[in-house]
Order: sequence, then C-alpha cells, then structure tokens
Amino acid sequence: QISVDGTVYQFPMWAADFEALGWTYDGDASQTLSSNQYTTTETWDKGEFSVYTQLANLSMNTVGITEAMVAGITFEEYQLEGCDWDIILPKGIQYGVSNTEDVIAAYGDPTDEYDGELYYKMTYEKDFYQEIHIYVSKETNVINKIEIQNIVELEGADNSVDSTVPDVVKNYKAPTSLGDDLYGFDIELEGNLYTLPCPVSELLANGFTINEDNSEAAFGAQGSGWLELVYNNQKFHTIVRNYADYATTAENCFLIDIESSCFEPDYNLVIPCGIKRGDSEESVLEILKDYNYEVEQSEGSDFTYYNVFDPEGSRLQGYSIVTKEGEVVIIEAETNTKPE
Repeated sequence: QISVDGTVYQFPMWAADFEALGWTYDGDASQTLSSNQYTTTETWDKGEFSVYTQLANLSMNTVGITEAMVAGITFEEYQLEGCDWDIILPKGIQYGVSNTEDVIAAYGDPTDEYDGELYYKMTYEKDFYQEIHIYVSKETNVINKIEIQNIVELEGADNSVDSTVPDVVKNYKAPTSLGDDLYGFDIELEGNLYTLPCPVSELLANGFTINEDNSEAAFGAQGSGWLELVYNNQKFHTIVRNYADYATTAENCFLIDIESSCFEPDYNLVIPCGIKRGDSEESVLEILKDYNYEVEQSEGSDFTYYNVFDPEGSRLQGYSIVTKEGEVVIIEAETNTKPE
C-alpha cells in the first residue's frame, strides 16, 4: 500500500480502478497482454505529473492492456518535480522527507541494499515479484524514488477455458514426404508424417493418448504447459504451446519437440535425410557434413551429442543426435516457430 495525495492505493489493483482515481494511460491502448505476461514501464499521467507502472495479466486469457492489473508503480524525482502530493508508505515513511535511518527504523534491515555514488537503495522483498525499492539521494539525504511491485492474482480474473479449435490448428497441413532438409522440421513418428510444431489433435487422431494424471488441464493464451503423451505404453512428458489468444485444452495446443531414446520413450522416429535410431555414427556424419552442427562430449561419458541447427536461426531449434559406441541411440527434434 501507499498513500498518494490522501488516497490509499492497494497493489495490485485493476487498471480501471487506477484510471478512476484520475490517471490517464499514456501509451497504445490497443495493446494486449497474453496470459502471465507483464510490462515494466507503462506511463500514466495525472495533471502535469507522471508515474511508471507495471501492468500484468495473470489470467488464463488475453486482455487489453488497460484491462490488466496495475501490479507496480514508481514514483521518482524527475517525473514529480514541483509536485506537492504527500506520498507516504506505511509507518509514516514519506517520499521527499524520510531518510535512510527512518526507513530502517520503520522496516528493519533491508533484504538487499546497494550503496551507489548518487543514491542508497534499500530493497524489502516478501517473495518473487513482491518487493519494494526505496532510494535515498546522496545529495539531499531524503527518499527521491519509490518502486512497488506486487504481481499476484486479483479476484475476478478471466480464467475461462474455450475448447473452440483455433485457426492456427485448422490451417495445419501434414507433409506428404519426409524430405532431406535438416533445417526443416518434417518428421515421421510411428509411421505418420508431421511438421513441428504439430497440433496435439493430430497425434491423438493417430493413436496417441493423454495421461491426464500427469498433464495440465488447460493452457493459457499464448502460453505453454506440461503434457504427457502415451503411445504403445511409452510415455513422453513434454511442454506444449498454445498459440491461441484464449485459454484452451490440450488438443488445441502444439507439440514443439519429440524424442526417441534408448531409455524412454522408445518411439519409431525418423528425421529428415532418413536419420533414425540404430543408424551408424559414420553414416550420420556423412550426412551432417553438409549441415551446420556442433559436437559435445562430457569427460568420462560414452555419449556423443551432435547438435544440428540452422546458422541463420536459433541454436535452441534443431536436432540432437546422440551416439554411443558408434550407433545412434537418441534423437530429439525441437522448434517453437509459430505456424502460419
């Protein structure tokens, strides 16, 4: 909490309630926030003065930016020059009046501190994303900046789940052949062709099932979550992605990686160029000579990792081909590029 010009603010609060206290949003009001997304420096004006706020959406669905929570606020000198508001924290700690000794007397030793050339900063932390930063100017020896952050869910958030099939799922087309492009993501899994990312519904149609006891029930807008797929008694616990602007069920999400292993899951997986488990390391190296890859091998390990990725793309998207004693024993493919 903080009192501003006689009004007590409780964070987080809905942006509509913040606006009702006389603040005007100075930004692009057409922006949206996906599930579990937040911003850090959104400007609001009141008269000739301004503050920065953190806007957060902890609901399962996408919301307009001015429908989100105001989960943090910053009062600082250069935005409040000439302002005569009384800005007061609990126990009477006041912006522009209180000093370091006052703050420590009120709240005890800070969780963290920073002693800089221009200011002394005290941080009081309750939990992750729940903290207050108080800055004391070295020049004036009084508080010249206060930052409050409290990103916790408010009652009334829209956590409804919509099972409507998103267009991005409807538009998915399975490939007609595996091909030989290791920078593409066409795969053959248990005899069926897919392009990663692949709708979970496609795998379900081809005999995979969901272990609901070890999977999340719903997935937030533009978010991700855990899912366990089962085929032929082999389980694959992985993260799937929801590309829709609303919370939905697992079948409307996308599988972004798949693995076949000498441990588990023991799936029949073939990647471009026909690479599969059981192939010789020599034959794989003959294929990889035309591609970009890195080799990893831990000291004392029998496993050699060949990590293939497009040099013009992300190293986090590609293939991991693992060999042991001259034979491919693990293959993993992963990409999180949003489908058309």
